[in-house]
Amino acid sequence: KSSSISSSSSKKKVLATQAEQKVAARLKASTRSQFTGIDPTQTKTRALYLKVSVGLFIPTWGAMGVREFVRRRKEEAYVKKGLEILEAQKAEYFNVTETTPDSDIEDELKDLKDDDDDDDEDDDD
Repeated sequence: KSSSISSSSSKKKVLATQAEQKVAARLKASTRSQFTGIDPTQTKTRALYLKVSVGLFIPTWGAMGVREFVRRRKEEAYVKKGLEILEAQKAEYFNVTETTPDSDIEDELKDLKDDDDDDDEDDDD
């Protein structure tokens, strides 16, 4: 039985004719250029490389740049609004209003400081 198996496998090995080899080579070349975009007979131009580069750059980096620009603009608005709220809270905390002149506040602070200096002479120790 082993001799019949080996003889049947050798019968299956049939060499292709030259015409079949040429057809196979043409199919291989056309398949290669259709599915992978590789055509060894043609050289790629710089314009093709430029088109591919632009085609990849615009959707990826262009979209990310626009997104980052929009995000920064929104963040600037949020920071300005936050600073306004901070100033309002600071004014409320320190009881500062725009109607009170700065000279009046300075005078009151000087009076308070002068009063504290008088207490140094009155030591209760």
